[in-house]
Amino acid sequence: MDTLRILIVEILNELNYQLRATDDGQEKKEIRRLKKILWMLLEDVIEQELDKNSQTYKDAIEALERADKDAKRATLDIKKCSESLNSIVDAIKILEKVVGTTIGIFT
Repeated sequence: MDTLRILIVEILNELNYQLRATDDGQEKKEIRRLKKILWMLLEDVIEQELDKNSQTYKDAIEALERADKDAKRATLDIKKCSESLNSIVDAIKILEKVVGTTIGIFT
């Protein structure tokens, strides 16, 4: 099973690919915003000792796995970029609950 750290980094990598692939200014702006949020959450994940047995943690893993798959699809077909970004936002909302941080952008 992947960890939160690995999944967040995988998504960040896919977002980098999408950033280079898209010509849409709004998508570029949203990708950059999501990258910043994910970096902040990654820092929280690294600093904290998280309960890997909690349901919220498991939900975050599932959401990040979905977001990673969607991001990989979007990297192959940039037309799916906005779909991927929505999936990443959903994963971030759950991840915020795990680390006890609310950046407040999505709530």
